[in-house]
Amino acid sequence: MKRIATLIVLLALCFSAEAHDTWIMTTSRWVSEFDLALVQMTEGHGIVPMAAPPGEITVTVKSPRDEAEEFSVGENTNLNGHYYRFGFDVEETGLYVAMGEQHEGALTFVRTNFGAPNEEMEG
Repeated sequence: MKRIATLIVLLALCFSAEAHDTWIMTTSRWVSEFDLALVQMTEGHGIVPMAAPPGEITVTVKSPRDEAEEFSVGENTNLNGHYYRFGFDVEETGLYVAMGEQHEGALTFVRTNFGAPNEEMEG
């Protein structure tokens, strides 16, 4: 019985240490030229989104031509449930990169493909 109780406590500690994760993701997937692409950002515990992230937030989207469009969270920022949602026009086909910055973030992991290992980034 003590082993089961100890195991439950250890598992609870593992999941409770996984807190205040921030995610940025696209909801548009594949888009064509002149479409509106959507990027959203949320914060939660473990894998459960709980709320739009607090504090100063900026999201930058870089186009294939390396031009950057920056969005800041303000009164007019769209909310979609627990997510901040930002939209930008797709001017040409290619890879667009969305980067988010939050005042709390000191360590960032980037996953470029579902199931791929995390790639640690500075800042």
